[in-house]
Amino acid sequence: IEKQGIKADLPLVDEARDVEGESEEREVDMIDISSISVELANGPRKGEKIELQVTFQLGNKISTIIPAQQKDLADAFKIGLRLSGMQCFSPLAIFNARGIVSGLKIITSGPRRGSHALDITIDGV
Repeated sequence: IEKQGIKADLPLVDEARDVEGESEEREVDMIDISSISVELANGPRKGEKIELQVTFQLGNKISTIIPAQQKDLADAFKIGLRLSGMQCFSPLAIFNARGIVSGLKIITSGPRRGSHALDITIDGV
């Protein structure tokens, strides 16, 4: 603008941030998990080791479905519950991880109506 002789009072621009790079840094690289094994810490099935199939995964957050017939199993999970002895299975590897229950909802419609959607955030391997 100055080269063309136009005078304008514009604010200074800070160094441009690499927005795309920042979002990639915030995402946690996580291998695709097909199922998990967890030892129940409370409830009538305390101490029992159960395996759950992963239905959805986004980064370090996984979702699984607990069938409506296994309400006692769903009752063993509460939001905020720490899962320290979790084992994760993937096509590439089996590894131990820690997680926290981040969501537990009853499915209200569709073919899985009455089942529980259990969300777990993996916070360490």
